Amino acid sequence: MVQRWRLLSDKLLEVEQAARSDLEYRVHERTAQLRSTMRELENANRKLATLSLNDPLTGLYNRRHMDNVLPELCAEARRTGQPFTIALVDADHFKAINDTWGHGFGDTCLQMIASILTRHVKRPRDITIRFGGEEFALLLPDTDTVGAQRVCEALLQDLQTTTVNGPDGKKACLTLSAGIASLLPDEDQQALFERADGALYEAKARGRNQTVIAGI
Repeated sequence: MVQRWRLLSDKLLEVEQAARSDLEYRVHERTAQLRSTMRELENANRKLATLSLNDPLTGLYNRRHMDNVLPELCAEARRTGQPFTIALVDADHFKAINDTWGHGFGDTCLQMIASILTRHVKRPRDITIRFGGEEFALLLPDTDTVGAQRVCEALLQDLQTTTVNGPDGKKACLTLSAGIASLLPDEDQQALFERADGALYEAKARGRNQTVIAGI
């Protein structure tokens, strides 16, 4: 009886150990699956956040991102006393490009313009945005109107000297106009944007393919 009891005890111990090992394996396997799912979810959330803040055609930031960061940059400039300048850039006569060669070619032109903007607006804190069809914004912290004008003149010259041919082989004339405004004391982001927009409108009225700095 004693021997039989010992055999049964040993068998019970083996069963318990096997069950414990199986349970530990299942827990480990389930934990690994959950971690993998969490990583996939985090990656998906990051991609979704990127898509929600970026323009799918050009890869630049979009209007939503500008609405998020513009108040912060204005507040920072007021707090630190450093200049903050915004430049609004618009492709001239862009409707004629679409009407002549189609929206597909127009999209190609917008991508090229975005590439030129990115090439000239390259400091780590500078932000380039496509906020409308052929409308772009440059957010330039720690930059005054002179510095912003230098950047805008460089990108206007870059585009003007770039040869762009339409699908029919004919040359497409692409130029840009820009309006610049620096943040004034106690000015909010809406007033700053409107002054830059007014300067852009003036650049268009003066004949396009030029930069205008907003007055105070």
